[in-house]
Amino acid sequence: MIHTFPARCLSRILLLGGLFFASIPVPAQDQGYAQATGQAVNIAIGSHSGTPDKSLLRSVRKLIGDAISSNAIDTFYTYIPRAGSPASMEFGLSACAEAGFMAAEGKFDDLVMQLRFLQARPGTSIRVELSDRCTPPEPVEPVECGGILGILCPGGQYCEKNTGQCKAPDAKGVCKPIPAACEKKLAPVCGCNGQTYDNPCEARRAGISLDHYGKCKPPEELAR
Repeated sequence: MIHTFPARCLSRILLLGGLFFASIPVPAQDQGYAQATGQAVNIAIGSHSGTPDKSLLRSVRKLIGDAISSNAIDTFYTYIPRAGSPASMEFGLSACAEAGFMAAEGKFDDLVMQLRFLQARPGTSIRVELSDRCTPPEPVEPVECGGILGILCPGGQYCEKNTGQCKAPDAKGVCKPIPAACEKKLAPVCGCNGQTYDNPCEARRAGISLDHYGKCKPPEELAR
């Protein structure tokens, strides 16, 4: 059976219905906490006056590490700093995190909200922007150092010259990252500073290019 209502009753029903829906709580993301509509988030930290806020950088690294371990994201690219690039952490941070097919539902939104709540100290800025996906970083071109101008490498890197070029005047090299640790492997090499190292990695860790493979000759033999 079909019921009909007078126009006056119908208007009351619509009014009451509107009041009912207006009373339904609005989710947090609709109250100013924008829900992540993209599947990736770009993170950029810069400084207006020297080195960026180190505590902010640590907070971002921790959030990203937790997000990876909890499957909130399954792809993470670092654009700055990168191994083999001229920029180090003292220039800031540029990175992108992406939630792929294996990411846990809802955790990516939590990560974005946590990143947006981070506060930077005066002089440091942080930008968090959503995107559809992360762009893979471009290959790093080798950065030359040394030469006639004596170009220096940024912090965390050293100027690696070709083996045997230690005494070559104005020899050029390429900036390489200094290893944080080396294997305990015995394969002696002679550094450009005349010191013997257990292996090439130990020489690089000291920021020294190689003169030759094998132990350095004693000073008395070099004087002959």
